[in-house]
Amino acid sequence: LGEPDEVIFAKLFAGLFSKYSPEVILAGATTFGRAMMPYLAAILNTGLTADCLELALDSASGELLGSCPGFGGNIMAEIVCSERRPQMATIRPNVFKLPKKSTKNQVRIMHETVDKGLKSGVKVLEFIKDEGESLNLEDADIIVGCGRGASSQTTFALAKELAELLDGAIGATRPLVDDGLLPYQQQIGQTGKTVAPKLYIACGISGAIHHVAGIQATDCIIAIDKDPDAPIFEAATYGIVGDTAEVLTALIGEIKKSKGGPS
Repeated sequence: LGEPDEVIFAKLFAGLFSKYSPEVILAGATTFGRAMMPYLAAILNTGLTADCLELALDSASGELLGSCPGFGGNIMAEIVCSERRPQMATIRPNVFKLPKKSTKNQVRIMHETVDKGLKSGVKVLEFIKDEGESLNLEDADIIVGCGRGASSQTTFALAKELAELLDGAIGATRPLVDDGLLPYQQQIGQTGKTVAPKLYIACGISGAIHHVAGIQATDCIIAIDKDPDAPIFEAATYGIVGDTAEVLTALIGEIKKSKGGPS
């Protein structure tokens, strides 16, 4: 299990299912989880609800209710696997806030012996590191997000400067990614990444539900937009109504002052 081989992992989990017969199998909708879980579902001849943003359990029927975006993020579909077991789902990272530690609910840890005879047709030849953004959005404590109101060359440059000053990452809504300002890896929302930073600064983002769904687990949201009725202010902890470029310039100046540098 030293290499992330989805075929071997799926075969291993299929054996554990035969031994324990769980009702539900869950995995993160990471690159590896998205590759391994469909393979496992095919082996077990059951369904898989992929890329869930919400989960619920029907206490009466025991059915797992998985909500995930469909039709390019334009609808939220609730999917139920009524006839097959196990019920399987992948959950997008960072959609749930980490709860406080509790000693009430104890989890039993079981140790298993791995069958070293499991084979796969996959052989890892080389690992090449992505040379994109140095800070992964999903790992960032601070993210500066850009929408249409920050798509001009000047405003976007200010947003990137703010992210660098705060040792944070830069992200964007789908239109900016479609326009080529940032790669897909930096897209935030239902059709991009779901993030949970300590601080999210939304620059010129109107607040469409597709985007807000990707930041709902954020601790603190500061929204900057010239439209006082923008939906983003409903999700924001703090809101600043004004020209995005002017506000960013003022913020950058104050941060530089606090760091003892030229404003």
